[in-house]
Amino acid sequence: AWSALERGLGRPVFEVPTLPPSVPGMRVFAVLREALRRAGGAVVLNNVVVGAERSGEHVTALRTRVGLREEHRAADWVVLATGGFASGGLELDSRWTARETALDLPVTGVPGAGEERFRAGYFDDHPIGRAGVAVDRELRPVDGAGERVLENVLVAGATLAGAEPWREKSGDGISLATGYRAAELVI
Repeated sequence: AWSALERGLGRPVFEVPTLPPSVPGMRVFAVLREALRRAGGAVVLNNVVVGAERSGEHVTALRTRVGLREEHRAADWVVLATGGFASGGLELDSRWTARETALDLPVTGVPGAGEERFRAGYFDDHPIGRAGVAVDRELRPVDGAGERVLENVLVAGATLAGAEPWREKSGDGISLATGYRAAELVI
């Protein structure tokens, strides 16, 4: 079918591996999950990261909530890809303070008190839309001064500061590119 489609179109055809439940996304997930398992890793679903144990600038374990229980999972590396405001990776409280929900990393790009955060139109360029976790060239989180916060944490996807994936239609590209880069850095 693939070859017939390419012949009929007179052009190469390829799959865009977006996130599941797309068929290409499910294929990519299955291949990556198996590679991770062969390398000694594990995929754990339906856990909520509620904090971390740290030793200096390293995360040594993640505290996860599984139902009503809290579990501790040792970690050599953490790839934080919890998303932005829409997915709960970032929160804005009633005092207009933004926070990263899993590891309590610094959030940058948040307009200050009294500055405009939202605009009237849904598709407008909302100033708060670029808020997120700032990183260095190796995807490690940095503070407001550009200093690394943690050595073994990499940030990927919509959690990153500076982009508006929903508006730019770049979310899958950002997620794939930074996820791939995070894997290269861990390896």
